[in-house]
Amino acid sequence: MRTKSGAIFLLTLHKGQLRCKNNRYLMAPLQQKAWASSSILANPRIKLLNTSDENARLVRVNFYKCYKRCQHQISLSRMDIPHKDAVQDILSKYKIPYDKGHATIIATCPNSCKLADTNEKCVYINKVTGSFVCKRCEKRGQWQQTKDWYSGKKGFVHEQKAIVNQTEDIVAEWENCNPFDECNDEIKTQLVNKYSIQGLQVDYIKKYKLRVKKLKLLSSNEEQYYLLCPWFDFSNVICGIKVLLPERTDVPSLETIPKTCTFGLFGYENMKKEDSEVALTANEFDAIAINQATGMPAVSLPNGNVHLPVDLVPLFEQFKRITIWLGNSVKDKRMELQFANKLKRERCYFLPSALKGEFPTATEALNQGLDLKKVINSAHAVAHNRIVSFNDLRQDVYNEFANREQICGVKWQRHPELTNILKGHRRGELTVFTGPTGSGKTTFISEMSIDLCHQGVNTLFGSFEIRNVRIMKTMLKQFSGINFENKDNLSDFDKYATQFEKLPMYFMHFYGAQDIKHVIQTMEHAAYIFDIEHIIVDNLQFLLNADASRDEFPFRQQNLALSKFRRFATEKNVHVTLVIHPRKENDDTDLQMASIGGSAKASQEADNVMILQNIKYKGKSIQVVKNRFDGDLGSYKILFSKENLCMGSQSNKYTAKALETSATGEDVSAQAAKKTPKKPTKSLQVKKLKLTGKA
Repeated sequence: MRTKSGAIFLLTLHKGQLRCKNNRYLMAPLQQKAWASSSILANPRIKLLNTSDENARLVRVNFYKCYKRCQHQISLSRMDIPHKDAVQDILSKYKIPYDKGHATIIATCPNSCKLADTNEKCVYINKVTGSFVCKRCEKRGQWQQTKDWYSGKKGFVHEQKAIVNQTEDIVAEWENCNPFDECNDEIKTQLVNKYSIQGLQVDYIKKYKLRVKKLKLLSSNEEQYYLLCPWFDFSNVICGIKVLLPERTDVPSLETIPKTCTFGLFGYENMKKEDSEVALTANEFDAIAINQATGMPAVSLPNGNVHLPVDLVPLFEQFKRITIWLGNSVKDKRMELQFANKLKRERCYFLPSALKGEFPTATEALNQGLDLKKVINSAHAVAHNRIVSFNDLRQDVYNEFANREQICGVKWQRHPELTNILKGHRRGELTVFTGPTGSGKTTFISEMSIDLCHQGVNTLFGSFEIRNVRIMKTMLKQFSGINFENKDNLSDFDKYATQFEKLPMYFMHFYGAQDIKHVIQTMEHAAYIFDIEHIIVDNLQFLLNADASRDEFPFRQQNLALSKFRRFATEKNVHVTLVIHPRKENDDTDLQMASIGGSAKASQEADNVMILQNIKYKGKSIQVVKNRFDGDLGSYKILFSKENLCMGSQSNKYTAKALETSATGEDVSAQAAKKTPKKPTKSLQVKKLKLTGKA
């Protein structure tokens, strides 16, 4: 970077620390945080110099405290993704002994770990991503580091076990908690009733090392007793703590230490080397219930049914049978199949839907006295991914009739009018979104993705015309409902930035024209690692001219691109929102389906087509001109707030600030009354259209 005085400092990342090479000053993690927020780094005159060191790019968005998000940018654009059999080719090239596992390649450690037999195979290399972890020396890294490690390249630096080493903080926090079995009877009874775990025995709660602590969370007005669970890694060392919430929800708990941890499992410390089967659940109490009733090892995912981190895949390598029991909702069943694909389908088993319909979770089944051993033994193998029969899909067909609300998908909270038309956001669909230049397409898509992401939808945002820092700035305003450009609000930045960082939101790090092959490859990579459910591509035009010399027909290029996105959405079961610029129309004319460039293919491949209308003197509106799910079409007015960039009629009720106010019990209406009264606005009405699209 360049300071006001003109001095040049090259910033790099070394072992999780920022290093200033020119003055040889090495900063500790805590010093980094203070230094990153100082006026020096926040000065707009400071620019990152061009350098071949990829790690130097991490400093670019430090001002927004989005350290973890920057890593996702690099991993989703510049990571060297291995081709098929690339891992085996590297190991064979350097004559490294290895075995083929279920989802990983198990090889010997180049360092011989200095702890065990030199011939022991203790390094697990993911077959898809090429990332590795050694269960003995605890080195880990991505595909490029795997190649550097085995090639003996000098200067190899492995990724640390955690980005910021917080082991001491975790242990200290854990020691301040009281074991459940040591609490008095009054506290035990209170917690048992609070979490509805009457069927769990104290000995098994002790076995899984649950502890108790009195906390005041954002969702409560006073301190209450909560149960805390530990996460353990390969070495059976505690690597994270999670506060268990009484309500079951698809949104993972925000109360964890550290903020993000992908290396540990709840219950893994109870595993033995000879265990060959395990039960996988989304809830910690379900894992305890299964182990108590059947004696089978059972573990729970840190993020519930939202995400199976790829770093946890090696922990399941020893098992020949994995019984997955997440729940009975439509999302639970879809995530069971997605997790099975990540862990390899041939060893994964599902419970019959008929049994899960009566007792969706293991805790409920145990409380009702059901024989869990019979339930687990009735699990069936996952069907072949290319061959199915009606018997395989019979329950899914039944769910289409019986669980209409769940089949409709995730409802938009900020845009209830859009929910009334499209019914919800569903996986596996392709949505085409268009609108005039400068009308606010990216701003609307940004808020829509925030709305869904806040409800637990793992989202990947890819903008090729606006840099990620600007996108994050817009999203943070929409998420919090606060304009941080006002210096009076800047003191709340850290508070809401920390909450925003918890959202399962990831960003593609592309800018300008790109080859669609690289973009599709990045999307596949993200879908595997982060269990992405929604991908935004803004916009299609940047993917058509990257290789124009090979194809002189832009419409043919667009048709091929649409076919690729359609195939990806269907095969990966991911909702893809594709922004396409319209043809030039008169400013006083509404856009139509035919206004979309290459409209024939776009309207054919898309499940939903949405248009942002922006007519002078009429205001802005969202019009749905195609809805393959049930055929309802319509339009509704949107209200743009320049203060927080929100557009939904209910946006002010679902910002982080508003939700926090309602959670603490403050009277929102009383606060609003103190403000200057505004002229009343007419209630928004959804304008229903016939299937022909006419009013």
